[in-house]
Amino acid sequence: MTRGVTGVDDGVHRYDPVVHGLVQVGPAAEGDATTLVVTGVPWRYPERGFRHFYWDAGTLLAQFEAAAASAGLGPRLRTDFPDAEIRDLVGADGVHEFPLPLSVLW
Repeated sequence: MTRGVTGVDDGVHRYDPVVHGLVQVGPAAEGDATTLVVTGVPWRYPERGFRHFYWDAGTLLAQFEAAAASAGLGPRLRTDFPDAEIRDLVGADGVHEFPLPLSVLW
């Protein structure tokens, strides 16, 4: 979810690996901060999937938060959020894809 990011329209975006870029999938959400929503896709990890979800999410968020901090932003990790609302906002169905942690940039 972007808000006030130079070169990116405010709104809800997904990363599309085919075009290697962001694709807007919804209008701007409430609030005034940009938030990275990390989602997990269970079928990618047939064995011990949940371990891999959180390993990958942790690695991604550590790198993201280090880059954000070096750019002078104040990243904040959120693990307590309204699952159904975030799931619906980003277009995850809660079965084939679901939200993991969030990182809010201040």
